[in-house]
Amino acid sequence: MTAPCSQRAARIVASDAVSLAARSLSPAARVLPAPRWRGGFNLLVPVSLSNTRWYARVKLQSFGPRGLHERLMANEVATLGLLSSLAPGLAPRALVPEQIGAPAPSPPLTGGTELLFFVQPVEGRPVHDHPAAFTPAQFARLIHDLAGVYVRLAGRRFTRIGSLLSPAGGVGPLSGPAGTTVRPVFFDAPRGPFRTARERYLAQIDHVLQAIERGWASPDAVGTYVLHLELRGLVERCAEMGEEGPTFLTHGDDRGDHILVRGDGSIAGVIDWELAYTAPLAEAVSPRFLLASSNALSPLEEALCAALAARGHPELAEAIPRGRKYLRLNLLLGAGVHELDGARVWLVQDAFGEARRPPGTLRAWLKEAEARWAQHEGLGRVRQGVDPAAARRARHFLVELERRELARRGSEPKPEPAAVERDDWEPAPPAEVQKLRPAGLLRKLSTRALGRWRGATAAAS
Repeated sequence: MTAPCSQRAARIVASDAVSLAARSLSPAARVLPAPRWRGGFNLLVPVSLSNTRWYARVKLQSFGPRGLHERLMANEVATLGLLSSLAPGLAPRALVPEQIGAPAPSPPLTGGTELLFFVQPVEGRPVHDHPAAFTPAQFARLIHDLAGVYVRLAGRRFTRIGSLLSPAGGVGPLSGPAGTTVRPVFFDAPRGPFRTARERYLAQIDHVLQAIERGWASPDAVGTYVLHLELRGLVERCAEMGEEGPTFLTHGDDRGDHILVRGDGSIAGVIDWELAYTAPLAEAVSPRFLLASSNALSPLEEALCAALAARGHPELAEAIPRGRKYLRLNLLLGAGVHELDGARVWLVQDAFGEARRPPGTLRAWLKEAEARWAQHEGLGRVRQGVDPAAARRARHFLVELERRELARRGSEPKPEPAAVERDDWEPAPPAEVQKLRPAGLLRKLSTRALGRWRGATAAAS
């Protein structure tokens, strides 16, 4: 949590916005002194409504315009309303304002200048908090319940890609594509709904390209622009993404902290639906938090496929391998090239069936890609706007990144170009860039537990 977010949360708590909103629902309502939780998007403040514990879910509005957060809240409200009938008990119940499309037991409320609504608590722990301690029985129960979640979500079909307009299930513009808040992935104005995945992702990639041309701060604007030109080409050439068909509700931010589990591994509920949207089946049933560091299915994904087939839904199991392209694309979409390495670029090419050789270094790939797009007008404009000193620092960072990549593979690093002066480089990449960790948090955390599971299975046999 950044300092501005902490200060913003403190101001919300110190104000009377939550208590006023709560009392508009129940005259005897009061804010509880229990612990509060905050994330990148929301602050949760415990309250008592009619002697029942609830949480005020308050938008921190820590990035972007207010209109974006209004759309995100409206989407979450509509999604929770739909889930209350589509999958009872899966998501928390909500008390929400009338003006954003859901019933309220009293006059509409907004908490003054704050954007908020109320949700009932879900008792459980995030699944990525303790997977290393899971027993085989807990893993089995988790996968069994997760299969049930996807079966229920697949029970409702839509015809467009976008965010929900109301609990009745109407699909409107896409309010919050998956991505981090520091990237220009969120549309600055409503876009869609879309007929195909190609239409959706081209619009999203073009939005990033335009942001770079407008001066989006990146340690390597040229490299980041080239990366997104390459992603655009992958999407344009993918025949599957150009097909129209039914779409299904997907969570949109499934990193593992969205699923709360009980002690036996069963799913108590799924929370944080503000980035939910409708998507093609292969994208909708591919959980990001089970993704391995290769494009092969992880052991937990294989178990999920088996559980879906056992429930009589082989079409859902068969869709999971096809979802690789969506997972890999979303991991790179909006990323700066300085956040990547050659292997991650190769993985998205491989997911689209266009990896023609083993992965090289990011620097080598970028050199080839820049040559392919040398005549692109937008790239020319970006080049003209880059400060020469910043360009030298970016080149030097790529050299250092290549050293790390080759060191991990046990190869000798290439000599540093003499034209790059060390005095011109300011080596201060973000901590998350220095780590360069592959995706798949749950897979990594659960490696030891999976080993114990296999060992126990082998011993039993």
